[in-house]
Amino acid sequence: MVVRTKPMPIRITEINAKNVGPIREFSLKCADLNLIYGRNEQGKTGLVEFMLKCLFKTGPRSAGKWELRGLGGNGKITVTGLPGGEPRTFSTSKEKLDDIWAESGREMPENISRLLVARGADLALADRHPGGATKTILSKLLSNEDVLSSIQDGIAKNIVKAEITAEEITGPARGEVQAYHDRREQVERIDDLFREAVEARSAGGGEQLRAREQELSEAIDAQERAKRHHAAVLQAEVDSLDERTRGLPDEEINRLRHAIESHIEKHATLTHKTADLESMSRDRTNYEWLRHCRDRYSDYVQVTPKPPGPSWLLVSVAACAAVIACILLEWTLVSLVPFGIAMITGWLHMCAIRRSVTSGVGEGKELEKIRAEYKNRFGEELTNEPQLRQRLDSLAEEQGRATELEGSVKVLQDECTTLEARITQAFQQLLGKPVPSELWADESTQLKRNRDDLEEQRNSAAEQLARLNVSPDQLLEEDPGVEFDSGELERLSKDIAVVKARLGHDEQRLADVKEAIARETGSSPSASFETLLQDLTEKQEQTVNTCRAVAAEIIAGKVVHDVIEESREEEDRSIQEGLACDAVTKTLRAVTGTYNEIGIDGDTLRVSSPSSDYDFADLSTGTQEQVMLALRMGFALRISGGDPMFLILDDAFQHSDWQRREELVDQAISLVEQGWQIFYLTMDDHLRELFRTKSATLGPTRFTETSLG
Repeated sequence: MVVRTKPMPIRITEINAKNVGPIREFSLKCADLNLIYGRNEQGKTGLVEFMLKCLFKTGPRSAGKWELRGLGGNGKITVTGLPGGEPRTFSTSKEKLDDIWAESGREMPENISRLLVARGADLALADRHPGGATKTILSKLLSNEDVLSSIQDGIAKNIVKAEITAEEITGPARGEVQAYHDRREQVERIDDLFREAVEARSAGGGEQLRAREQELSEAIDAQERAKRHHAAVLQAEVDSLDERTRGLPDEEINRLRHAIESHIEKHATLTHKTADLESMSRDRTNYEWLRHCRDRYSDYVQVTPKPPGPSWLLVSVAACAAVIACILLEWTLVSLVPFGIAMITGWLHMCAIRRSVTSGVGEGKELEKIRAEYKNRFGEELTNEPQLRQRLDSLAEEQGRATELEGSVKVLQDECTTLEARITQAFQQLLGKPVPSELWADESTQLKRNRDDLEEQRNSAAEQLARLNVSPDQLLEEDPGVEFDSGELERLSKDIAVVKARLGHDEQRLADVKEAIARETGSSPSASFETLLQDLTEKQEQTVNTCRAVAAEIIAGKVVHDVIEESREEEDRSIQEGLACDAVTKTLRAVTGTYNEIGIDGDTLRVSSPSSDYDFADLSTGTQEQVMLALRMGFALRISGGDPMFLILDDAFQHSDWQRREELVDQAISLVEQGWQIFYLTMDDHLRELFRTKSATLGPTRFTETSLG
């Protein structure tokens, strides 16, 4: 028969610490009740933190959520009653009680340190929670609610809010849901890349386009060689025309044309002046005759003729007056008589005047001859000597001008002779033959026209050569056997540009696809197309698997969340059962002496006696401390399976009144008598005296007192 021995209670047997806050060194052989006394700032709080850090996990992510002051220190604490039976030593850097219980499979709540250690004169199970306990705290101690909550806390909120259908997962655009949609988009993007890759690889007929490009390139090359030969022909034509143009210097032709124009102008002037001079030679004969007649005429007209009497004139005037009177009196027939008289007497008077003029001593045949010759020469009657003298003076002036004109004609004749010699020489140089003067103008015009035609032909050929844009070193003398056609070359150039553009578009499209695949896969863009497609295939498989994994995670999380929600009611019953177990209710009755039940209503802790029940928050501070002490002990007993453990109380009774203090110390002594180990740290002299007095019942071996400082 196998006898199962009851496990030893967990006990702290020895504490050794150095440099803990103001404490340089501390050593304690532990008893059942251990009173540690120290004034303010003597290291009491630091010693409690040292014990916490040695025995339990106290980091930021630990379940106890301790807020320590970081007072440092090192040393060790020896503990017995652990799995394996051997004493174990703990320090701030080694394994903790949490680790040992986890390794042994013993179920302990992750925040058990909150049960076993009350720090800072507070018996509450949770910091910053009114009343010292909440449903969340109790669930961690009495049920699997904490496990469920930790599982549920691990499920992202976006997964909880996700909606899952047979075709799609929707929800808040963050976290896993966003990651799922990102992977879905990536899968679609990769599928698009595969389609684009296939289209880019097969589009455009690349081989046919390259063959067409080669064909066009050869045709363009032939046209380019024909163009170079055509340029050589044009260059030879330009050179020939330049040579012919140099044989007809524009400056010489212009000088010739100017000389001809000048000769024509001067010859016309000479002709005009020669005619004027011939006219003046006739006037010279008249001048000599008139000068010879001047003195003779003066002798012939020395006697002045006597004018006729006025008798005939008076009769004629009187007869005119009679005519007027008869007309006024309307004697028409009568007026004819005086009218006839007036006409006859008037004629007689005129005859008398003529006879008077032509009569006289000087009148004679010579004078008549002079007058007749004068009229013959000058076309007018000579009536007096002043008229003759005026004509003579006029002819004298003309003789002076004639002399001047003779000199001008001589100069013009010399100039025309010089121009004729120059023109004849110029034609001989330009045409190699003499040209008759009557053809000078036509021949010079033709020379100018010929030179202009040569210049125009030369410029036209030079323009064609310039448009070809062929450098002199590229001229091709040999005929390539192809006639140059600028329109054909232009058409070929356009065709090959279109082919190259299509090839470039296809190549660019393929390059863009390769670059997009390289970006998607992280491969090198310079890799071969086949390698990139292989990498894209692997990326597609990886992305699809990732998308499925994320979808599975979302679906699993959603399912787990739904299951946890269904389990909440069961966990609430577990909390109530934990509060109603014997370990809690018996300890509550033993510590308080009044209350025998404790429960939770919503998130509110309630305690009951046989006659009444109260909200925990409505109890007095002393009663609350008793209930918290009872809960600590009851929960610890339940968790440990009924085996006593240790409690570390840092001035936990300090705020109680003096009567309540005595009751609490009695409860602590009672716990020691039931097998618990208690460490009580205080700075209060009254509490120290109470522990000294009350511990007398335990005996000297079960109580130890240590002072700090």
